[in-house]
Amino acid sequence: YQAFFPILTGTSSELKNIAFINAGALGDGSNNYSALAVGQASNGATLTNIFASGNITTGAYAMGLIAGRVIDTTTSPAASATNIISEGAIIGGANGVRIGGVFGMVQGPIAISKAGTMAYTSGDVGNMSILIGTFGNTSYQATLENAWGHGHTSSAALYVGGATSICSGPPSLTESALTSLKDVYVWGSINNTANYSGGMVGQLADCSISDSISYVDVTATTGSVGGFAARIYRSPATANYITNCSAQGDVTLVGGNYVGGFAATIENAIISKSFFSGSVTASSSIRVGGFAGSILPINTTDIITISDSYVSSSTVAGGSNRVGGFAGSVESVAAPVTITTSYVDIGTFTYTGTLGTDASEFIPLVNTVDYTASYGLLFDQAGASALESSGAAPASSGALGAGGAYSYDFSSGTQSANESVLIVNGWDITNVWEVTGDNLPPTLRAD
Repeated sequence: YQAFFPILTGTSSELKNIAFINAGALGDGSNNYSALAVGQASNGATLTNIFASGNITTGAYAMGLIAGRVIDTTTSPAASATNIISEGAIIGGANGVRIGGVFGMVQGPIAISKAGTMAYTSGDVGNMSILIGTFGNTSYQATLENAWGHGHTSSAALYVGGATSICSGPPSLTESALTSLKDVYVWGSINNTANYSGGMVGQLADCSISDSISYVDVTATTGSVGGFAARIYRSPATANYITNCSAQGDVTLVGGNYVGGFAATIENAIISKSFFSGSVTASSSIRVGGFAGSILPINTTDIITISDSYVSSSTVAGGSNRVGGFAGSVESVAAPVTITTSYVDIGTFTYTGTLGTDASEFIPLVNTVDYTASYGLLFDQAGASALESSGAAPASSGALGAGGAYSYDFSSGTQSANESVLIVNGWDITNVWEVTGDNLPPTLRAD
């Protein structure tokens, strides 16, 4: 333990109303739980109104400017943190793993609120983040709310994210029982030379994220890259929920496979009211998409539903195989895939290889793929499209055909039973979407 307070443990232990100014910690590459304030907080300990600034250099496992590790195995009460702010840099070096601007790792039924950081983090092993190195575990539900991170991460680490490298929780089909992130904002940049780089999270597994935004430019030289998440992972009998979220930055993959404006791969998720705005650029990558590189349920119990979502991108470019405006490939091998009331609006769409719309890539393989009430999911308005606005299946050729510009017709519709909601071609124009002009794509209403 390398910190001003190496260990803070027990329900009677509280660190409150204290600042660590221009502090520093220098290790030898073997120090675990390095921090400016607390090495490890556990067993009901609380952190309240804490500020720390300074640098940590050459640590090892679990490094954070506020605390290296926050861990608990009980909920009566669990350790918690409120009003936590940090500023500085963490240089993990060759042994650095689980590194974040606030905490290196959070494990157990921990509640964190009103946390923020301005941080630079780097390391060469794994689990790097601007905000929290890793968040949650498979046994307990953790919560992060009203948090922000501004900074830069440069690494050769497996799993990198703006808010956290990995978000995990106990398996459940009930959203309220999952580990959750709510009202989390991150902005800055990520540069990685290893796999799984995401603007908000590197990997999402059994978690819920809502009302959160990534303003992060993500660049990697290998692996999977997404503006919001690199991998939305599947577990049996569970689901990930993403609601009212967006990725607004540029996503670049030089080499490697799987790149998407919002997510590189989606294996199990219920996504609604979310969008990507920015550019997607790939070189020789396979599976490149404006929203997702690959949408692929693995288990028969997997759930993939995307609704009321869109891509508004200046560019989707590159890729050697399976390239699409919304997704590089959608393969319903194990379970159905549903994409409804969603659209693509891209300025420039270019590719060097095979489009992800040929019969073997995009046509349902075993189960159904439902495109109900969606517009131009494969290409932008200016280009031809293989997907009609009625939700017809993609053309079998996969080539640019005669599709022309799309007509977003919201001029007439049907009223709901209570006559208070206008539904146009399946689109809720009263509560969800706002029409900005004649024949223009709609925008999501702010809640």
